[in-house]
Amino acid sequence: MKANILIIYLITFLQVINVEGRSEEFDACINPDKTVYSSSQCTNIKIPDSEGYQCCAMKITFNQDSTFSCLALENKYTTSQEVLNEYMSKKNISFLFTSVGGKVEIDCGNKLKIEEDYKKLSDEYLNCYNNNIKEIDNDDNCTSIDIPTSEGSKCCFVETSTQSFNGNIINDKRCYIIQDKYFTNNKNLFNYLLDESNNNLDEYNKTNITINCKNYDKFFYSGFENNIRAYSDIIETTESIDTSRESKINYVPSSSKSGLKAWSIILIILGAIILVGVIIFFVFVHLRKKRKESPNKSDTAKSVEVQNDISNPN
Repeated sequence: MKANILIIYLITFLQVINVEGRSEEFDACINPDKTVYSSSQCTNIKIPDSEGYQCCAMKITFNQDSTFSCLALENKYTTSQEVLNEYMSKKNISFLFTSVGGKVEIDCGNKLKIEEDYKKLSDEYLNCYNNNIKEIDNDDNCTSIDIPTSEGSKCCFVETSTQSFNGNIINDKRCYIIQDKYFTNNKNLFNYLLDESNNNLDEYNKTNITINCKNYDKFFYSGFENNIRAYSDIIETTESIDTSRESKINYVPSSSKSGLKAWSIILIILGAIILVGVIIFFVFVHLRKKRKESPNKSDTAKSVEVQNDISNPN
């Protein structure tokens, strides 16, 4: 019962944010302290049309306990069954229920009613979601999370580098839940970007995006207008994608390209260390040899002076 009340308070809080100067009917609808026993107690509240809201009833069932409350919905969600379904699919609403599981029913009168059963999401799914809300340190925070296969998603690491108006680069690292359909022969991670941007990649014009998912090659998209790199192993994408966009994407196999580059850097560093060591060694030998020769020359000079004194006593 406590979980039901908590969810109701959360939804009510989402409604009252930035809401000021509403009518008495609106306040009566969203009053969390009001005890509700039936849908009619909500649907009979008539909020003035000028406010653009309708009072609906919401019933939450969790662990076989049910709780009624009233919910003020915007009129745009109560015009038809289809748009009411759209309201239920909103991420912030669905996540409240999938985090605990249970059933929710919304009744707005006039035969506008919807029921949804929510299966509790796994801890792995919720952990990935939490790492999307906050910025993380590295890709292991995401790729180490194995979401159960039954939930049809993967937890992937996404790093973005965005060029601001003043030219500064803003980096961001988060976990993203990406559906399994983007890891098939029909769709890939480039399709994921297309879908997320509603087929308009212009919003990524000043953003470089790296996506790393466990057991898959890294995906890279370059959106910098003046820093678009060409790659030799551009993946094959859908026919609708033009060549200018294809030149911005690349799948980078971690076992080949990145490894080769790392070994090249290591060999260069080792070569430089050896070269510096050889130079230091020869300089040291030269200085040591020079120091040994210096006292011998001094002794020879003194011996010559003594002989001269002996031969020329005056």
